[in-house]
Amino acid sequence: EQFQQRMRKTFTLDAFLLMPFYALLLKWFFRRKNLYYSEHLVYSIHAHTLLFLMMSLFFVFGLLDLTWPAIGVLAALAIMHGVSLKRFYQQSTGLIIAKYLALTILYFTALQVVLALGMVISFATI
Repeated sequence: EQFQQRMRKTFTLDAFLLMPFYALLLKWFFRRKNLYYSEHLVYSIHAHTLLFLMMSLFFVFGLLDLTWPAIGVLAALAIMHGVSLKRFYQQSTGLIIAKYLALTILYFTALQVVLALGMVISFATI
């Protein structure tokens, strides 16, 4: 029980710390757009705000199991993020899909590394 509470705290902190990393990924993937890093950071903050809101709803309504409503919400979230990338960066659909998939793989790889470190730290401090 105590370990799970620490993991929840760690997850939100980890996701918060990954915002600048995601902005850096966006800067690299969309470098020809000539946007400042701060513009990518603002986009990253908006995307993470939506993620935090959805995760909060998951906790409130108990949708932590992979049920059909949870899968539908996750799919809607992924589609909304892809559409927002297309609108913000104004590139072709195929290019956005390719970049979105690469961004997702890199982001979730980094998230797994950070979460693993968080688990080790949480377990060590119990």
